[in-house]
Amino acid sequence: MQLVDLTGQRFGSLTVVGIAGHKGKKVLWHCICDCGTEKDVAGSNLKSGHTKTCGRSLHRTRLDPQEKATNKRLRSILSGMIDRCENENSPIYEYYGGKGITVCEQWRDFNEFKSWALRNGYSYELTIERIDNGKGYEPSNCTWATRKEQANNRSSNRLVTYNGKTQNVTQWCEELGIDPRLVWCRVGKHGWSYERAFTEPKHRTEKQKCQSLSS
Repeated sequence: MQLVDLTGQRFGSLTVVGIAGHKGKKVLWHCICDCGTEKDVAGSNLKSGHTKTCGRSLHRTRLDPQEKATNKRLRSILSGMIDRCENENSPIYEYYGGKGITVCEQWRDFNEFKSWALRNGYSYELTIERIDNGKGYEPSNCTWATRKEQANNRSSNRLVTYNGKTQNVTQWCEELGIDPRLVWCRVGKHGWSYERAFTEPKHRTEKQKCQSLSS
């Protein structure tokens, strides 16, 4: 039977770099793990999925719950990106894949995505955000932001110019100390202008009605 060359192929966290020799009738392949450990593995074990790691990296992961949690969340983030860009059954596909938003080929490799994430300020409380909402998920167009920063950057936010300054309604409410539910009620239900909604004194009965509508 002709030998199938596994050099360059990847199995789990192991990358084959060449033949290491033989053990009985089995061909051994010299592999390098993502953690840097070198290991000789039988080709049959690689192809069957029996051996996917050097063992040391697995042990290190078990001893490092923080790294394990990071990997789990980053995999979830990457999976979510791909799903909303490619799964037509996703409830939000129309806002991503339906608008031509894609995930770059480089990030199809989880290790590449993780490396970018850690180099660019990833932490657990942050979410991934596209800098230009008209472009896809790729290193040059993504950053990490707080949920509040991300919400302020959504294309669906309404920008309002007031006193010569432009920002979204949520930002205006924070700056002016106004309950946003009251503003949305005044504008959406009663048809007020934003300037009037920002400046009209609060009436207790009006505020209670608006809060009940938004609860």
